[in-house]
Amino acid sequence: MPLQYLLWTVLSVLICMLLSSCQSNPKPNGKLLPIRLNDKFGFIDQTGQKIVEPIYTDAGDVSEGMALVVENGERFGFIDAATGREAIKPQFLSAWSFSENLAPVRIGKNIGYLDKTGDIVISARFTDGLRFSEGLAAVQEGAKWGYITPLGLYAIKPQYDMAWSFSEGLAWVKIGNQFGYIDKTGAQVISPRFELAREFSDSLAAVSLNSKWGFIGHDGQFRIPPTFEQCGSFREGLAPVALQDSAGRIKWGYIDKKGRLTIAAQFESAREFSEGYAAVKQRGKWGLIDKGGNEILPPQFDYIEPFKDGIARVQEGRRIGYINRLGKFIWEPTS
Repeated sequence: MPLQYLLWTVLSVLICMLLSSCQSNPKPNGKLLPIRLNDKFGFIDQTGQKIVEPIYTDAGDVSEGMALVVENGERFGFIDAATGREAIKPQFLSAWSFSENLAPVRIGKNIGYLDKTGDIVISARFTDGLRFSEGLAAVQEGAKWGYITPLGLYAIKPQYDMAWSFSEGLAWVKIGNQFGYIDKTGAQVISPRFELAREFSDSLAAVSLNSKWGFIGHDGQFRIPPTFEQCGSFREGLAPVALQDSAGRIKWGYIDKKGRLTIAAQFESAREFSEGYAAVKQRGKWGLIDKGGNEILPPQFDYIEPFKDGIARVQEGRRIGYINRLGKFIWEPTS
């Protein structure tokens, strides 16, 4: 056999081996989904292809290209969704997902913030802290809450008994036993007079008054009077609300922004719409409906999370799986 032919044959075999190796180790596309397999967590991509082997005791969704992972049940770190590799070694007592390029982490008894290189850019000096939203993060120092900038400087000094993240330019705060709303300067835009409050969504916020829930606008005036036993938030023009029927049972349906019941109160529980579908509970199980109230997926799961990029997480006991918008599994529930 001529030497040149022999060399070409060996080179061809090496190329085939290399291609086979590449195919057996697929590259992530930045849209990883956590799975549980044999009681360990790893990640698949949106086609159901396993990308990160299940070696963690817990894992979270990808946020801003980073996914939270927990090692040995006690050390929190992050993997890079673009590579599937650990970007920040598990080392923190607690951590939360990235938002606006920063993530809150617990160091000792306090909360600080790290960037995507793993550097602590805001020192751990807070009793508690939330993720950044609209340029500010709610933090607790001592017994009071305030808001900091990404530089760790106070934009609004600690003065509230409770506080939440900004949404649509406003954030709810608790003063004494009442909830109101402030803007990013700390000005009190909606005076504290509610028993409970939620963040603004679709230009409305759910608030509780006299043990009933309704919805207010940015001016603090009721757009939908407080007549509901419970409620969720508006998403895609509809909100889940709970009403008491003639037998005294709590049933959930959906209202539009004018307060009209567009999907009859008939469910044991209900969640917000996402990508045109909402999870509803019937006979102890969760299924899906569309905005017309039509059943898209019969009740069969113990829980269904909102759709994101056409995929929803489902749960059967401890087992986690994923379905597409047709209700077909891309990953059958495993534990």
